[in-house]
Amino acid sequence: MPVLNENPVATFARIAAMDAVLAQTGSGHRFAFAIPSDTRNPEAAEQERRWFLRLLSNTEGEGRMFYRRRADNIGKKAGNTAAFLRDLALILDADCLMEGATIVEGVCRMEAAPQLGLIQTLPRVIRARSCFGRATQFSAAMFTPVFARCWR
Repeated sequence: MPVLNENPVATFARIAAMDAVLAQTGSGHRFAFAIPSDTRNPEAAEQERRWFLRLLSNTEGEGRMFYRRRADNIGKKAGNTAAFLRDLALILDADCLMEGATIVEGVCRMEAAPQLGLIQTLPRVIRARSCFGRATQFSAAMFTPVFARCWR
């Protein structure tokens, strides 16, 4: 989950939530979280570091959760993310939140098809407040699954 001047409280809370639901699937031990940071502001970076340490202590994430802030941001988020890629990777934006079963299913599909380059989930609008946002949330919930089906 690459970060760049994100809200560390919200970001690390999402990671903790995903770690908890992954543990419920029985596959939590198969997953690691990498948080490469390109945050430029020293005070914001210090907050990230503090919240990461809190995440480690609250989740017993030592050895499964990794945080690194680069001195330079060559290649921006993509450059920072590349350093963590090995075999399979689930790349999340800092505002992402996924169910554990969805994460496990995605990894199973990647393992079953090594030639696969990308799995893209359907984004979902959650708790929209404006009239437009609520209309978008409703229409996406109703129509997106129809358009996402592969027809043969």
